[in-house]
Amino acid sequence: MGLKIFGFDPLRLGLMVAALGIWSGCGDPTYPNRQALTVDSVNVQSLSFYPLNPKFILADSQSQVRLGGYHIGYRCAEYLDIGLDSLPENPTLFRPVLRLRLPGAPTCAMDSIPHDSILNHIFRTDSNTQVYLANSSRLITDSAFLVHGKALRDSFQQTLDSLTMTAASGRWLFRDSTGLFQRGLFVDSLSPCEILDHAEYARRNDTILVRISGVTLDSDFVHGVCSGKPRTDSMGLSPGTF
Repeated sequence: MGLKIFGFDPLRLGLMVAALGIWSGCGDPTYPNRQALTVDSVNVQSLSFYPLNPKFILADSQSQVRLGGYHIGYRCAEYLDIGLDSLPENPTLFRPVLRLRLPGAPTCAMDSIPHDSILNHIFRTDSNTQVYLANSSRLITDSAFLVHGKALRDSFQQTLDSLTMTAASGRWLFRDSTGLFQRGLFVDSLSPCEILDHAEYARRNDTILVRISGVTLDSDFVHGVCSGKPRTDSMGLSPGTF
């Protein structure tokens, strides 16, 4: 997983330089100045929505996307551009945009550690469609359904009942895993327009903390979906850090 510069791999180039007896460390006055280079397309191994595995993202609202597993070559490399770009032939498929300027100063050490970044992006493609994220090789690494609406956010903190292994707050019920049940979140009055997306929990002694996220659909864009009575629903939870 190397950073490609005009067809050259910097790690291989560094080994070649070392073989010639030229040291590429920091602060060596005998090391000749190298030319600063602009890398227009840094190789990014994966794109994913953040937090992980959402079912839905909101149109015309900021969504977080994680760029994973790229190399910057040198510790003081300058970020010129970082973002997403859709393919002209497929406006629902997005690839990473990452441009770097590699330094010419000999005092900057090489960096071979893979890096991750999280950026905010507003998806303006048509709603009610699947949005795909692909890496630099056009391999799809994540997807989510784009909808019009608003974010659904809720949380609660309650003491876990040691007998029933449950904790309730309003319309929410948390059930911890037992020999009979798997850990889950239950809701008894979800409106037709509300859709659960993700839930996470943390346990501190006998206290349970739960965070819930989802979407409330805009009825102007999903005709007929938001009619009907409140309903029950449930979903699994992921361990979280609070």
